[in-house]
Amino acid sequence: MATRLHFWPRTIAKSFHVGAFSATVAAMCISIGVVVAAISTAHAQEIKALEKASPLTATAPTLKPTTPAAPASIQVFTIDLGCASARNVLSDQERLARATKILADVPADIIFVAHGECVAPALASVTHKSWIPLPAVATGAGVITSWAQSPTKEGEQWNGLGVRLASPNGREVVAFALAFPFAPYQPYQLSGVPHDEQPFLNSAQAAQASANTTRGLQSEHVAVATRAASAAGYAVIAAGMVNEPSANDWCDQAVAAELCPMRVAWPCVATLERSGLRDAFRARNPEVVTSPGATWPTIMIKRDRSDRVDFIFTNARLRCEAIDILGESGAPSVRNPKPLAGGLPGEHRALLGQFQWSTEATSK
Repeated sequence: MATRLHFWPRTIAKSFHVGAFSATVAAMCISIGVVVAAISTAHAQEIKALEKASPLTATAPTLKPTTPAAPASIQVFTIDLGCASARNVLSDQERLARATKILADVPADIIFVAHGECVAPALASVTHKSWIPLPAVATGAGVITSWAQSPTKEGEQWNGLGVRLASPNGREVVAFALAFPFAPYQPYQLSGVPHDEQPFLNSAQAAQASANTTRGLQSEHVAVATRAASAAGYAVIAAGMVNEPSANDWCDQAVAAELCPMRVAWPCVATLERSGLRDAFRARNPEVVTSPGATWPTIMIKRDRSDRVDFIFTNARLRCEAIDILGESGAPSVRNPKPLAGGLPGEHRALLGQFQWSTEATSK
């Protein structure tokens, strides 16, 4: 009994200390609860403030897939290198020197060449570009370009007449070099200009029929091929020598201004236009009388006449921003408004066109 009484005060003391500890712990829990409650309340208010400023229902910005941008523009150039020319007596070295200077002064993405069999490969080499001959068009026809030649696909109807080229960003153009037969030259026959002992013609119908015999097959081949390239979704450029005027030039206004002897529905350009191609020069310069645009000849002989027989055509996937005719050295004139100081290598004036991809352009 005494022993139990001896330990009782100690037990009471221990119980007292435990109770104090429990009270302390309880007080701490209450304090922590108050703090947590205060933090939760503050956090809730902060979330509400953020929701008010930027609702949780707002969607994150959508990232649209990017596609390669098209080149800012396409510079297109036509040049007659004058090989085997009856009028032009330049040596091959002189032709090459003149053409090299022109291309140095007039940078172009695609250069359409006619009569280039003697110097075209050398011209491409000195300008650090590629020469792509198109023998199905004519001897010496082709393109000079820094763009890559795309691999041929099965079923392409333009092989030999045209070539598919890839721009630096991968967008493609099908390029057709034009170099149609010259003789007989029906405008001479209608105008009474002696020409290779060809008979004179006295009617528009006779001239139209003769022109169709001379160049109709070639123009139809190109029209079929360009139509196929357009249908495949490609931009199309056909440029160079048609060697026949346009019916839009030999029109009533031109007859009244004595620019031509009569109105003639020349067939070759009309065939190309029916395939969906646009005559870039006439589209930009619709006034025939003030902008006749003569491109041939640069060397006038006998009772010669001037005509616009060189063209740049494109389909709807390209839009012409500007086009100029660059001519032989000398003083500017109505026929030769923009002469080149170093002269031309051939008999035809050059065309320089700048084109933009139109809104109709596809990813090709």
